Amino acid sequence: APHADEIRRAAVETSGIAWTHIRPSAVMGASLEGTYPATGSDWMTSIRLERTVREPLLDRGYYPFIHEADLAGVAAVALLDDGYTGRILEAVGLPISTRSRIDAIAHAIGQEIAMEELTAEQARATWKQLGWPSGAIEVTLFALEAYATRLKEMTEWTLAQKPSVEELIARPMLSFEEWACEHALAIAPISR
Repeated sequence: APHADEIRRAAVETSGIAWTHIRPSAVMGASLEGTYPATGSDWMTSIRLERTVREPLLDRGYYPFIHEADLAGVAAVALLDDGYTGRILEAVGLPISTRSRIDAIAHAIGQEIAMEELTAEQARATWKQLGWPSGAIEVTLFALEAYATRLKEMTEWTLAQKPSVEELIARPMLSFEEWACEHALAIAPISR
């Protein structure tokens, strides 16, 4: 049976309306809500309450992220430039290591963050308790492992996407460090 995304994509493409698909990597800003099933989306609560991050593949995990402003820029270009009609735009950022994301947040809030590695089973249980769909859990674990074992290949794939996000938005992409600094007040631990 076709996947729901395939059904929606086919409906759009056969509608007779001009279309452009945008396929983003994980969006940095979704981390603030904790509702988007991707690595790091449950960190804000544990950072604010315990100054701790619990994550699988802590030392070798990588995941691609895009800043929400960069994604908005790609969407604006897709809406305003008919040259992208009927195309798929891969709005993907480079893979970022788990440790570098945690370090960027720690730097932005000016506090150390403890790190605890989870097994895949512990991550499944944690994310299930947060209400993540089981498919999203498996995709996240698969992607973390894929980026850990095939980082060079996955990075080359990202760099090969044309047009690149930077070409579309006509500026360098915003970094995770910049994103963390922009949102430091929302991330900072609750004073007790």
